[in-house]
Amino acid sequence: MFQPLLRKSLLLLFCLSPMSLFAAEAQSIIIDNYNRMPVGSMGSMQGGAITARANTADAAWYNLAGITQKETSSIDGNVSVYGTNNVTLNGGDVSTNIDTISSFLGGTGKISDDFYYGYSIVVPASFSSSSRLETYTEAVDSDANATVTTEVTESSASFRILAPGFGVAYRIADWLSIGVGARLYIVDIAEQDSWVSLQDGAGYDAYDNLYDSTYNESGSSSLTGSANLLRFEVGIQASLGNSIKLGFNTRTASSRVLSSGRNAYTNSTYSAYYSTGTTDDGDTYVDSEIFSAVDRNPDESTVFDYQMPQETTVGLAFMGDTLEIELDATVYSKIASYDMFSAYTGEVSEDTTTISGDDGTGFTHTNTKNLFEDEYDATENSAEQVVNYAIAGKIKFDQALHLYFGFWKDNSPLSELGDSVSFDGAALGFSKQTDGSVLTAGVFATQGTSADPDLDLSILSVGAVIGASKSF
Repeated sequence: MFQPLLRKSLLLLFCLSPMSLFAAEAQSIIIDNYNRMPVGSMGSMQGGAITARANTADAAWYNLAGITQKETSSIDGNVSVYGTNNVTLNGGDVSTNIDTISSFLGGTGKISDDFYYGYSIVVPASFSSSSRLETYTEAVDSDANATVTTEVTESSASFRILAPGFGVAYRIADWLSIGVGARLYIVDIAEQDSWVSLQDGAGYDAYDNLYDSTYNESGSSSLTGSANLLRFEVGIQASLGNSIKLGFNTRTASSRVLSSGRNAYTNSTYSAYYSTGTTDDGDTYVDSEIFSAVDRNPDESTVFDYQMPQETTVGLAFMGDTLEIELDATVYSKIASYDMFSAYTGEVSEDTTTISGDDGTGFTHTNTKNLFEDEYDATENSAEQVVNYAIAGKIKFDQALHLYFGFWKDNSPLSELGDSVSFDGAALGFSKQTDGSVLTAGVFATQGTSADPDLDLSILSVGAVIGASKSF
């Protein structure tokens, strides 16, 4: 079965995203890199390193225990967008179009003196991308054999996670709070590929017999899947004196509630070979073969599965009068290989016509048709355990104006060097408070390089974040 895309071309297409989609030679799709896009008004400007200090509506995403620090009800909204993606492969730019966005809408409220609630609707990952790859090859050998090959591959993909959640928090003591919650993850994934391969050759063989050959192949494939996943969250915040705070937050591995998927593949092949020459007896002969095949599986439902790892974050923060600094470490557990899209059976139709003969025997004509089923491998997903780090801080110029900064490491959970792209990120922003409202704005950038030295792949992404919150 013809695989529409090489691993490298899809690496370029999808590693720009907050999570990356790969279609490999072995029919595998892998979603990787967990921290490409910032989330939340405060968290986005600090690389997510607010587990110990979260005390706004952002806490509904980063650490539910932090909502006990908000004495008034509040609502918060935020959007983060990548504005520029520059991809360099082997010293040259690659043509890739991509739209990437994350968003956050959340709020907090007070049930009683020590009992609070928080909610949020988060889009931690949402991207769409398209790519076109063209290859032209012309080879001429010493025997005057000439071959011209043209290959065109077009791909598009989209991936989106919508994650609404709700939780409650309780202030156990002035220095200790705990929060628990549940979150539904609605995952949608789609990939479409189309390809055309044309090969024309003409020249002379070793016996100076003229021959011509033609090879054409074209096809398309598509994968779509949707799944609803459930995860639970537990968060703790503790103060050790006036200047040290600890934070802990964990999310369970996902449990699939409902899913659906479709897998469609069609590939058509046509080849023709024609040769003519003279036998030792002086007779002219002709040999030709025309072959065509259609490889197709019906566009029918297939089993789709998607898994998210258990993740645990620990944060340590220093709290000063004008400066706050926090260091966070997050562990994402390993996901063993599993079938994202199940295996399926397709239908293959082959037709072969052969014509041969010479002046002495006449021509013979043979036609063979085959119709059979072909098994298609499952599309797999897996991820290694990774640890990501982030350090961030806040500088208070006065009660109303604050400056934020953050640096983070986004390690790839992929084990194969050709797929692995780890990123370093940095963010800078500010907030301005006026009459119970807070406006936030900032910029961020990520730089990634392939772990495979032979690939020489570099990716630079620059984006902006804007948000607002209101207390009442």
